[in-house]
Amino acid sequence: GRVFALSIAEAAQSDNLIQGMCFIAENPVIVLFDSGATHSFISFACVQKLKLPVSYLSYDLVVETPTDGPITTSSICLKCPIVISERQFLVDLICLPLSQLDIILGMDWLSSNHVLLNCFEKSISFGESKCGEFLSANKIKTCLKENEKVYMILACLTLEKDHELSEIPLVSEFPEVFPKDMSSLPPEREIEFSIDLVPGNT
Repeated sequence: GRVFALSIAEAAQSDNLIQGMCFIAENPVIVLFDSGATHSFISFACVQKLKLPVSYLSYDLVVETPTDGPITTSSICLKCPIVISERQFLVDLICLPLSQLDIILGMDWLSSNHVLLNCFEKSISFGESKCGEFLSANKIKTCLKENEKVYMILACLTLEKDHELSEIPLVSEFPEVFPKDMSSLPPEREIEFSIDLVPGNT
């Protein structure tokens, strides 16, 4: 992983970082929107202050920092509920020794939520996804088990008009075979039609 600032002082030296405020369980916390950070992070002090549950990765994550060199950590707050601009997000936050910063939201969160950074005005906005996301049945089951809100839209396709037989390429080549007034399946025949196959012939 990589992060470009571990403190407010370092963040103030960069024009590409945007500082703001978000809420965790109605508690205000200082957040830094960092497009140079590969992951999202939370300070150990914030975790202890808000008594957030901590999990541990099955591996050690090495995070490159601008001043303190590489930092190794395996602590993480999974699906931490964060409220930004009256929108709630469940974010996986890796624990780091941040100074005067509570949370850093990196590219993993910025890209997945279509966040646009305005570095000139020091503001963020949420873009809209151009296409919907298709969820597999297994993913929907996982969301339901985790008590997430799931919305489902069922749609069907209807034809505006009946197609003429002449519009079908294969049918148009044999007009004498297909009657013009055919609107349903042919009637049942008294004698079933079948083709007997002789063994050994293909």
